[in-house]
Amino acid sequence: MANKVIISISQGNNPVSLYFFALAEKFVEDNFHVVFIFDKQVKDLPSNTQHYTHLTWPSYRPSKIKDFLFLNALISEHRPSYCIAIFGSVNVMMIVSYLRGVKNRIAWIRTTNTQVLLDSKNQFLSKLKVYRKALVYKLSNQINTNSNGTLLDAIKTFRIHKTKIKVLPNLIEPSKLTTKSFFQREMAICVVGRLDKSKGHEILLGQFVNVIKLFPDLKLHVIGNGPEMDNLVSLSKSLRLYKSVIFHGTLPYSSISACFSNSLIGVSASHSEAFGWVNIESLREGTPIISTKTEGAMDILSPAINGEFFNLDDLDSLKIVVERILQNWNSYSKSALSMFHNKFSFESKIHEHYLEVKSNSV
Repeated sequence: MANKVIISISQGNNPVSLYFFALAEKFVEDNFHVVFIFDKQVKDLPSNTQHYTHLTWPSYRPSKIKDFLFLNALISEHRPSYCIAIFGSVNVMMIVSYLRGVKNRIAWIRTTNTQVLLDSKNQFLSKLKVYRKALVYKLSNQINTNSNGTLLDAIKTFRIHKTKIKVLPNLIEPSKLTTKSFFQREMAICVVGRLDKSKGHEILLGQFVNVIKLFPDLKLHVIGNGPEMDNLVSLSKSLRLYKSVIFHGTLPYSSISACFSNSLIGVSASHSEAFGWVNIESLREGTPIISTKTEGAMDILSPAINGEFFNLDDLDSLKIVVERILQNWNSYSKSALSMFHNKFSFESKIHEHYLEVKSNSV
């Protein structure tokens, strides 16, 4: 009889889902049956098979009594040796699995508290959630973070002992696109992310004014949507960037890859970032990155090798590093592609992650 593992994630065609699908394949190879629990809004569930069961939570956000009862019944039915959770289901998964004596209770942390507070509309409520989450994490016996910065933030914010935490960097699939040369690409920079204050788009636009003085043909593609969209569009007009900055809104995941593949540089201007999926999505296409010194970027970017850091407080900072990369683009591009394949690709790292997940097994 196969061992069982319950994994709760937000299902969709996104990097997080694809990561846990790849991790689940490793469990199946090891004679496990995987029970996935997805968000309530998932309409077209994958078909159940010999090795996989696919379910949805009773609630949109699993925090109600019916969600606790649902998981309790599921644990009674499957008697899993692992319960794994990320995002909104961590609370219910850790509490119920602890009370039911599931041996291996694993939670993923993929966001820093700094980032949460920057985007919060209610600081008091956010701080209360921190105290609640700290109690929940005590019920787990392993915490996985996506960067060394997230690990340090978790230790400080939730008072988790460092021996309980592992760093498992985000991984993504290799590109399905052919890597383009400098002359096959548009003279453009690509920035991808939700349009929140924490993402730094406002400052990025301000610095881009100086960039196009040096490179007047350079375009900035802004992909994503969010509460700051109208403000940013208005700002780009007031800065007279309407011919140089293109707002695309939300695009399919495949289109994001194409944007990085067609651009010369990927950029992230976040004030805080636990990891930064977009940075490795850029590297995957052989596209050098420019980033602020966020928690996650420190583990991804190597200055003068695969990209450069820039300073949000220095108006000329972006211009200086854009020029530096464009002058030696081929070298940066080659290193970007090499680092992706060595550190952030499913093909090279997913088995290692699986072994780390199981390394503390009870």
